[in-house]
Amino acid sequence: MKSGIPCLLSSIQTVFHQKAFQACLLDEETIQLIRENGLAAIVVEALMQNKQSVPNALLTDYYQFIRRDTLQMNAIQEIKQVFHHHQIKHIFLKGSILRTLYPQSFLRGMGDLDILVHPDQLEVTHRVLDTLGYLNTSNAPNHDSFEKGHDLIIEIHPKLNSEFDERFEGLFGSEWDEAYCLEDSTYRFHPEFELAYLIYHLAKHFSNSGIGLRSVLDLGIYYHHHQDAFRVEYFVELLKNANLLQFGSYVLAFQEVYFGYSYPRLIQALPECKVVVLEEILEWVSMTGIHGKAKDFNTSVAGMAFQAAKTNSVKKGKFNYIMKLLFPPRRQLVVQYPFLETWGILLPLGWMLRGFRLLFKKTRRSIKRIQSLQVDKEAISEASELFKKVGL
Repeated sequence: MKSGIPCLLSSIQTVFHQKAFQACLLDEETIQLIRENGLAAIVVEALMQNKQSVPNALLTDYYQFIRRDTLQMNAIQEIKQVFHHHQIKHIFLKGSILRTLYPQSFLRGMGDLDILVHPDQLEVTHRVLDTLGYLNTSNAPNHDSFEKGHDLIIEIHPKLNSEFDERFEGLFGSEWDEAYCLEDSTYRFHPEFELAYLIYHLAKHFSNSGIGLRSVLDLGIYYHHHQDAFRVEYFVELLKNANLLQFGSYVLAFQEVYFGYSYPRLIQALPECKVVVLEEILEWVSMTGIHGKAKDFNTSVAGMAFQAAKTNSVKKGKFNYIMKLLFPPRRQLVVQYPFLETWGILLPLGWMLRGFRLLFKKTRRSIKRIQSLQVDKEAISEASELFKKVGL
């Protein structure tokens, strides 16, 4: 365990459970760990509550969290009003909902605003966002991206699933049936489905890049807010249908062991979890950082390990990962190369055009990606074993 992890865990329990803060050495390594795990604002809050000095680097992050939160919350209200006017049915996803459950919304940093809309309202959504000054920067099968300045990024999703692995797609197909009208054109998912979806999304990042401690904390805060009327049996059924019961059990048990939450009704309905595996999860999550962006972490390790866990072979896992990287499926290329929608037989041409673009227009990024493929077999093996233990 990294020396700074106890500081992070103590900060969480101080802010969310008013437990005594354990003083810790905030050296450069610990500060980096705090920032990579998305916990800068929470740690600063814990330090302030205990009248302890705050390093300048974390204080700068703290005020950036507040500034960004203000911009994003204003953007959410503006988008809701315009969507209501144009009767665009929508559901705010992930961070937009989760941040409202934190003691103060800025404590939960958020990169972009994710919104689900009906596929048949995607075109009008594009027009409406254009009138608000958002630039459509890219489109893809799973979401279209929009930006306003440097701080406001929106992802419009015509569907909920990410198609990262067909084994976990059992949750989807009738997601709008799991929603209710909150006000006008704004809808919300029922808590059981929403928590199951958050676990699905966490599983995707856990096994393909990384998640960071704050992403796991989201689940505990969400259930804590909804636990009184939560239909545990239905939630367990949803996880079973998505083949995520084992993974969900571990990330929820994690809340009791490390974040100070107690959910006996929920935990009793889930399979028992091994403490040693929870320790491995703690090590993996804190090492990878939010979306695998920790300075010293190579996301290729996660991708290769995920494939290795599926094939029971490190060699095959590494090969499959590289092949998927070099030759992505047609659905990933069709937005960039629309001719593939009609002429699927020309997929090899799409691969060639993509390769040319990456090699000659994004040379530096491509070289860095190629270098990241040089991964130690032992690192892949260790990660793949963890993925198997948690059901991924």
